[in-house]
Amino acid sequence: MARIDSLVATAKGNRVVIQARGAVATGGWKRASLRPLKSTQPADAHTIVLELVAQPPPPDQAVIPGLLPVSASVTLRARKGMVSVRVVSAVNEITTQILK
Repeated sequence: MARIDSLVATAKGNRVVIQARGAVATGGWKRASLRPLKSTQPADAHTIVLELVAQPPPPDQAVIPGLLPVSASVTLRARKGMVSVRVVSAVNEITTQILK
């Protein structure tokens, strides 16, 4: 279960660099990444929508309880008309404008 704390999206030529930082509830989480989502919401017509996901620890692994930081970044091809990025997680979501 991941939570998003910050989101930055920056245009670099014909690419958009997206960086998200957040936290997970216990230790042992691996491979945090931003996964593209298909949105059917009309409000997302000019928005890149991603999901912050991570691989949970195995059920038999002892883990440290408490919020631990995770981060993920991805570089995507910029599409014409895209002006913002929305990242969703199991707990919350954040939307930001793409910085030029």
